[in-house]
Amino acid sequence: MGRMNAARKKSLAKYIRGLDVLSLSQYMDLTVAVPGDDRNDRMPSAEEISQALLLHEKDFRKNILIGALGLKDKEIPPLHIGEFGIGRGGLRHPNLWAGAATAEQEKQLAREIARGHEGMLRYLALPSGRTVKSAVLWVLGQHYDIFGWEKASYGNAEAAAAIKGALHAAAPPPKQ
Repeated sequence: MGRMNAARKKSLAKYIRGLDVLSLSQYMDLTVAVPGDDRNDRMPSAEEISQALLLHEKDFRKNILIGALGLKDKEIPPLHIGEFGIGRGGLRHPNLWAGAATAEQEKQLAREIARGHEGMLRYLALPSGRTVKSAVLWVLGQHYDIFGWEKASYGNAEAAAAIKGALHAAAPPPKQ
């Protein structure tokens, strides 16, 4: 946004005003809600990831859509996360697509992926403060294919269980 001149910002604001939905890709640092002294010493909790997503959403609305583009709150289309996944970079920025890793790094990454999905689900379940309406899971490629649909070896049972559990909990009870 800082490199755009006023005319381009105005044009982008007009474009966004005309959208039915605004979809964001999730490549944000999901550790930002961890207290500074702890950020390098531990993985964030699922609740801290939920709060990180909320912070990023509020920052995007306040600083980009409203601040930089001058949109009024009522002019902002519904927000959605158009792709969510945790890549080789783990929960920190940059969320890299690929890269070599040792077996131990892969084990740690699998834990981070599961925690990231759990945090995203908590974020989507927040009863207030969140304006994002939905999220689409990115499920292609190593680290992203948590269900093992593309390749069984890509599966992440802990992350898949978090998603399946949330879907099961959100489903209406069966009719009697």
